[in-house]
Amino acid sequence: MPEEIVVIIVLGMVMVTSLGFGIMRTIGRHLERKYGNQVENHTLRAELDEVKAQLESMNDLKTQVIDMEERLDFAERVIARQGEGGRLPPPS
Repeated sequence: MPEEIVVIIVLGMVMVTSLGFGIMRTIGRHLERKYGNQVENHTLRAELDEVKAQLESMNDLKTQVIDMEERLDFAERVIARQGEGGRLPPPS
């Protein structure tokens, strides 16, 4: 009878220990999801802000390129008009 009690006690301790580790692991995963995501979210937010700043910079560059294209077209038209002034009319 004392051997049976020892076996029951040992089995009970093993069950309680394994249950405790399971609970601790579950709590750890919960805390990791809860607080770990905040760190990841903060990092992602910083990266997103950086990408937004780069996009704004690219939009500014796009506007500048469009302005430069318009100026180049204007300059080409002015140069073409100046060149036409010195030409002889086509033969009739």
